[in-house]
Amino acid sequence: MPDPFCEFEMPPGSFVNAKVSPTVTDSLSPVWSYDVTPSSQPIEAADLMSTSNTWRLWVGDDDGCNGRGCVGQEICEINQPVTAAVLKAGQLIAKNIGSCLSLSVKFVCQ
Repeated sequence: MPDPFCEFEMPPGSFVNAKVSPTVTDSLSPVWSYDVTPSSQPIEAADLMSTSNTWRLWVGDDDGCNGRGCVGQEICEINQPVTAAVLKAGQLIAKNIGSCLSLSVKFVCQ
């Protein structure tokens, strides 16, 4: 069984401006109520709406840590531009991306 976690990166591949959720052990249907907004830099609507691949939200399978670091295998990812309508609605639902049947992301504007 996978041990999923969710991570937001901006820019993609950056661990400086990233935040990861807790891992859900042995689950095919994880649910997080966890804010993955990095504290080092606010995320603006323009960042999420950009067509130049400025961010990445992905779900991975936590394969544990060893002396060389922690390992996670990607299950699915979203890095598509988000529309203004999606931001106003406060939620993005992506179906059949990677190995995820459905991925729901909620947005909270401040």
